[in-house]
Amino acid sequence: FSVRGEIIGIIDMLVSRAGAEVLIGSAMRKYVFGAVGVLFLLGLPLYFFFHHYVISPMDVLRESVEGVSLKNFDLRFPARSDELGDLAGAIGRLMVKMKAEIEGISNRDRTYKEAEQRWWRSLLDIIVPPTNYVIVVDENNSILYANFQLTSGMDAKNIHLLDVVDSQQQTLLRLVGQAFESPNQPVEGETVFKNQSLNVKVLHVGQTAETNRTLILFYPKQ
Repeated sequence: FSVRGEIIGIIDMLVSRAGAEVLIGSAMRKYVFGAVGVLFLLGLPLYFFFHHYVISPMDVLRESVEGVSLKNFDLRFPARSDELGDLAGAIGRLMVKMKAEIEGISNRDRTYKEAEQRWWRSLLDIIVPPTNYVIVVDENNSILYANFQLTSGMDAKNIHLLDVVDSQQQTLLRLVGQAFESPNQPVEGETVFKNQSLNVKVLHVGQTAETNRTLILFYPKQ
């Protein structure tokens, strides 16, 4: 050290490198543990906050949406006054619109089917003699019209062709298959229907899947 610019002495200080490393390591560990502690103290409340106010309500909303079906469009989600509540409300309004659209389409289809059934009845009652049997089926082979009383008082609505024609009547089923392969061309043959040996004509018409119709006419042999 010096006094008034003159060096009057020298102090020699020795610092152990190993000791310095120990001190630095200890300080670093304290900083790390402190940072981890701060993150833990801040992160734990944030986790519970997000779990309670975000994650859990989202799970409830997901389960509510998964519970919606074509028979039940009600979104069962508790009312909320936050963004999730707004989202649930938007989904609920969408479900109401979808339900109304589907019901409208179903009603139009039902009205169209009933009108078509009346058309077939009016037409075939005039041109088909009472001694003949006639069946008209749609694209799903469901009966649209039949000019006879169905078995066990069944109505010609939502009745499949196989409910009227025994699956053992392979000849008739084969003729129906041939008519499908040759649309707009009548296919003729013989079969047994209502315990009678009858001639049969099968005609398949229609240009689209929704308008495909098959007419099956049973008439006595000459």
